[in-house]
Amino acid sequence: MLTDSRAHSPRITEGAAMRTLVALATGALALLCASAANAAPVPISGYDVNLTPQSGFGAWQHAYNGTITPTTRELTPCFSGACPLVNETNGSGTLNDGIVSVRTNDDQLLKVGTATDTSVDPGTATAFTPTITLRLARTASVRSITVHGGNIQDNSIPGALIGASVRIGGTTRQLASVPAGDPGPVGYRFDDMLDLQGTGLDALPTNEIVVSDFTTEPTTDGQFSAAEITVDGSTLPSSTQQCLQAGWKQFGVFKNQGDCVSFVATRGKNPPAHP
Repeated sequence: MLTDSRAHSPRITEGAAMRTLVALATGALALLCASAANAAPVPISGYDVNLTPQSGFGAWQHAYNGTITPTTRELTPCFSGACPLVNETNGSGTLNDGIVSVRTNDDQLLKVGTATDTSVDPGTATAFTPTITLRLARTASVRSITVHGGNIQDNSIPGALIGASVRIGGTTRQLASVPAGDPGPVGYRFDDMLDLQGTGLDALPTNEIVVSDFTTEPTTDGQFSAAEITVDGSTLPSSTQQCLQAGWKQFGVFKNQGDCVSFVATRGKNPPAHP
């Protein structure tokens, strides 16, 4: 006797299929909302800037309350007498004071270019780039870094960044900047964002970021400005209690509760597995 194999197959109605799709979409939306809700500015508790022109260079002024150490490097060419480069370490100032200036008297002017080393041979110039080390107030998975050039309506330097390298732990990526903020006087915007999402850097929990290898618009002769730097990311737990009772879900980066607990117990050495 022949049998109809269709009688033994599970029957999926159109209504059941629709309910399944709705459930999947709702779950995906919940995960997206949880991750987005946890995305927030991450405070910068302090920073270093190595190989920066000292405050007053080009008539731009900036504040720094840490240690300022002269180096043996001097900008060349220099059209205002001496143009020494300094290292600013273990402090805070213009870059994390919460103010995006509209004037050059609270905006740090930096430069990528060439400098002589007076300790070796004053006549020989070599390339250099500033290095900015950001110390975060808490451990986070970093999504973006924005260099706010300053909303200076009569100056073409703010927003002149094209890109930079970002290092977290032992991993470095060279990133192109994304124009952000209001448009400036020559067409490009005042701010430049470095987007870490999808680079692998966003999966590395950290409390320190190193930004260097800057590139700029050719019209500014290697100069760019930073009135403020902001970091956006997902904060991470500091105690295992934050992982319990589905608390791990709010962070948006853990696969399950055990993944969250492992991250805290190892002080971040076991990074989030990401769902």
